[in-house]
Amino acid sequence: MGCTQSKPQLKFQYILSKDMVINESGCGYGTFVADEQTSAKPETFWNGQDKELCKAYKSSLIIKLLQKISITDVYLYCKESSEVIISAQPDKPGNIATKLALGWNKVTINSSSSFLSISFLKGSKLGEVLIDASQKYENVKIKSPEQKKVLMQDFIGTNAFVDVPLGLLEPFGCIREYHDWPDWNEPQKDSFHLNISKQGFDFQNFYVNLNKLGKTVVPTLQKSPKWLTGETNVQAKPITKNAIASDPATYSRHALYIHKYAENFSKPENGNVKYYENWNEHDKWWESGISYFSPYQYASMSSADKDGNQKKMGPNFGINNNGEKNKLVMAGLANPKTDYIHALKYWCDKNRKGDFAWDVINYHRYSNSAGLPDNQPKEGICPEKGNVYAEAKEIVDFRDKYLPNVEVWISEFGYDTENSPQQCKPIGQKNSELVQADWLIRSYILLSAAGIDKAFQYMIRDFAKSGLYATSGLYSMTLKDQPFLRPAWNYINTFKCALQGSYFEKLTVDSSANLYIAIYADKNNTSKKTKVIWLGTQTGQSREYNLKNDGEGTLIQFRENEACGFRKTISSSTISVSETPVIFAENGSGAPSSCYNLQLVPAKDLKVKDLYGLEVATLTDDQSTSNDPLFGLKAQNPASAWKTNYNSKGSNGIIFFLNALKRVHSLQLFDGAGTGDIQISTLSGNDWTIISTIKMNLYNKWKTVIVDSDVNEIKIEKVNGSPDVGEILIYEKVKY
Repeated sequence: MGCTQSKPQLKFQYILSKDMVINESGCGYGTFVADEQTSAKPETFWNGQDKELCKAYKSSLIIKLLQKISITDVYLYCKESSEVIISAQPDKPGNIATKLALGWNKVTINSSSSFLSISFLKGSKLGEVLIDASQKYENVKIKSPEQKKVLMQDFIGTNAFVDVPLGLLEPFGCIREYHDWPDWNEPQKDSFHLNISKQGFDFQNFYVNLNKLGKTVVPTLQKSPKWLTGETNVQAKPITKNAIASDPATYSRHALYIHKYAENFSKPENGNVKYYENWNEHDKWWESGISYFSPYQYASMSSADKDGNQKKMGPNFGINNNGEKNKLVMAGLANPKTDYIHALKYWCDKNRKGDFAWDVINYHRYSNSAGLPDNQPKEGICPEKGNVYAEAKEIVDFRDKYLPNVEVWISEFGYDTENSPQQCKPIGQKNSELVQADWLIRSYILLSAAGIDKAFQYMIRDFAKSGLYATSGLYSMTLKDQPFLRPAWNYINTFKCALQGSYFEKLTVDSSANLYIAIYADKNNTSKKTKVIWLGTQTGQSREYNLKNDGEGTLIQFRENEACGFRKTISSSTISVSETPVIFAENGSGAPSSCYNLQLVPAKDLKVKDLYGLEVATLTDDQSTSNDPLFGLKAQNPASAWKTNYNSKGSNGIIFFLNALKRVHSLQLFDGAGTGDIQISTLSGNDWTIISTIKMNLYNKWKTVIVDSDVNEIKIEKVNGSPDVGEILIYEKVKY
């Protein structure tokens, strides 16, 4: 062993890449030891003890070389004196123990191996690892699979809760639902409340409605009950005190819960839910150690949650223990590091015979001035400056190389509009809300270009007036006297409609002009192209762009108060391009996709009668004061109600006659004081179809029932109990 400040002279350097690094504790940035392979003096350093909680874990890296290399020497650049154990056989550590000095250190190995293990006994600040071999080796090249053709209406997602007004979710094809195990489903051990929580949250109706609309819903099953952990911190790992956190059997109670949840909600009548995320941000570096999962600990829990650790735990554990085909989503990593993900794969290679426990790799990333996620931000920055594309591409490339059959999601990204270190500040004449709208659309585009399968904006609504992540919503109930939609909601709805049925094809960037052009192709007619054009800056600039030979097409421009934007037909011409994207859909191969608004069917277009043919006014007499509950806009409680008969005298059914066949999206029913079940049916042509049987139990709140079909008549009937319905609003889909 020797050390020097000058760059080593290697005879046959085997070039490492960041995706080869496995960080066994997940602490620090292990990839920093393989990101400056040709530098004389590294500038980035892996520090496996960079957080207080990391002191409980050994600083240890494994470098997977992808082929067997005859290693002669290893050179390590240290920032401080250290003591390490270096092994060419990770399963048999302790081959070489040595002290390292500041600067470059040479350690002679003289061994053939496809791995290299480095474990610190003292110190941990390692800048780079260089490998010298006895001969020249070509790096293994793995052919990347063809990029999946993900349709944009399935790609665009948001984060929500069960009580979100469903109209707000219209622009999104996938919904990530934050779901608390201890409060909602099992407040006391073995006391399960699944379809409807003790608080009255109707998860069954929520999932069924989203499934009817063709949306993918992903429950994020998070938090731990105190009866299990003994901890007041609900973010603690779901295990008993002093349990072995790296043993899958330790997580049997969590695996039992997630099994029951999936067993129930994967049924078609309960929502047909197929994706289940088994925690949220398991790498919480800002929390105490009881909340942080090392890669091997999280892999252990997930192996139990997937299939009872490959059925070793017995039946009734995990989402796929009895032949089901549910999909386990990796909890969203707060710090998206491939060395953490690689450690998960390494654990599965060793403990699940190569079967990766997750069907989805999932991460979070907020673009801001901090650079790294665990630094302190001062303000949000645009997605181009925030390296959204490059970071996503790195994870997608890792997937393509090692896990080609696994999806990649980003399940949180976004910007605050008010006082926050994640705020997008006003630019020129644009306030923060308009800048937020620009940056969200640009983020969706860049993520689709990088090969991400689903992208979930954070989140659908605000939760406070200011603070970190408090005003990232597209809908706010906190900032004004009345709830309101932000421009970003209209932008995203316009974007989704314009790219309905299309998938990403190509991204071109003119770096000198900061001009970005994304091209999307129609799945049914690949010659039909739609371009999205913008400037990837945050200075308020604009410029002219010549459409040249694009021919006639439809120019679609975003409008802050219009759900479908503004459309006009243009021929090849020069258009103004700015930091707000503009959409150009070529007309040569067909018109662009239509856009639909959700509108209330006015009472004048309805006749309401009971089952005996007598007219009933009570269900349509308060329409003017009901406002817009589908979108969460406040309303007065109805003054009158249709009360089903306690003693079965009179009619227990109502029929709405529409003045024409309409594409009915949904019904809003005001759930009054009575309780009981009602059945809703629709008539199209000569056939009645039962849409839903729902419980009326919310007490003076609005309840949503999705219809999403062409309808002439709607029938409401009492099934049991004494339900009260104060008012019914009918929403139709109207083509723009």
